[in-house]
Amino acid sequence: MQDRQAPQPDLRPLAERITIATDISATGLDTLSNSFLGVPVEICIATRSPETTMKALVDLGIGPWGLYQFNERTVSDRRSYGEPDPYVINVAFAQNGPIIWELMEPVVGAGTLQQALEDREQALHHVAFDGSGLTIEERRKELLDRGARPALSGTWLDQVPFTFFETPGLGPVILESYVFPANFVPEPDAWYPGPPPGRE
Repeated sequence: MQDRQAPQPDLRPLAERITIATDISATGLDTLSNSFLGVPVEICIATRSPETTMKALVDLGIGPWGLYQFNERTVSDRRSYGEPDPYVINVAFAQNGPIIWELMEPVVGAGTLQQALEDREQALHHVAFDGSGLTIEERRKELLDRGARPALSGTWLDQVPFTFFETPGLGPVILESYVFPANFVPEPDAWYPGPPPGRE
């Protein structure tokens, strides 16, 4: 049996290596002719130990955290890869300026989260975008047309439809699309390390 050698790195600058021909062009400093995702609004970490992950983020000044559970009472039409999946996921959210941090602990089902955690305690799982004013249906169509595959979906508290998409070329990084109604602020099961002013 021969020893496999690691491939040698290409030391050329990236600018010398890019040879991809495309009909996509820049339309602004932060847009392309095919842009539709909008701006990032959420970063999610999948974790087997939300207590440990949350404490590390609180130690960095991120919080407070609202704690929830996605289950048969709180999420309807629960699916993984298009098939019914009675998943149970412990979820925590913290606002950090314009970005929401999310922690997700898969308790039952939720294959995309389980896969992310196969050989680790935590992993960056997905980034959510605001959709540039497109409806959830328009976003879904755009992602499907570009080869994305729905990995996890549901509707939280009958008001927030969401879908995670596996996207070609991004490996384990998932994109999420969701829509929060105006003034939608669900009361969490608990706060960590404690509630913000006015939410006691």
